[in-house]
Amino acid sequence: MRKILTYVFVLLSIITITACSSDDDNNSNNDLLIGDWNIVELGYTYQIGTENEQEVTYDTTLCSYNPIAEFNSSGSAKMSSISINGNENEILVCEYLGEFNGNWEKLNNNNYSITFNGETLNVEVVFSNNNNIATLTYTYEEINEEDRLVLSRQ
Repeated sequence: MRKILTYVFVLLSIITITACSSDDDNNSNNDLLIGDWNIVELGYTYQIGTENEQEVTYDTTLCSYNPIAEFNSSGSAKMSSISINGNENEILVCEYLGEFNGNWEKLNNNNYSITFNGETLNVEVVFSNNNNIATLTYTYEEINEEDRLVLSRQ
């Protein structure tokens, strides 16, 4: 049986990130996150009850619209919001919902504070491939789900 999944990646595709004040110890001017990025993958991992953990990944390079993320040294950010309707790991419909502006703050090491629609999230960012790939991860403890956004530097 094919199960159709509708997944709007709210966590990181609507990004408004909390800005650093001028007296912060964390200097955003040299942060690896600064730059223009393509959103190349959306995914999540979940577990319902005692079932085995399920992982779903969508390759956003298959979308007709190229979703983007921009992180500026001033602490401002812009990111595309997309809605994906799919079947397991297969994209059936990829819809562009708009772009959202905000700010970002590095908390420490690989941890960032993200705020959107009045909700603040702490995400982990792991860089790979000579810092040209950034994987942003957030865990929703209350629903036992981990969301992921993979960015590729433009």
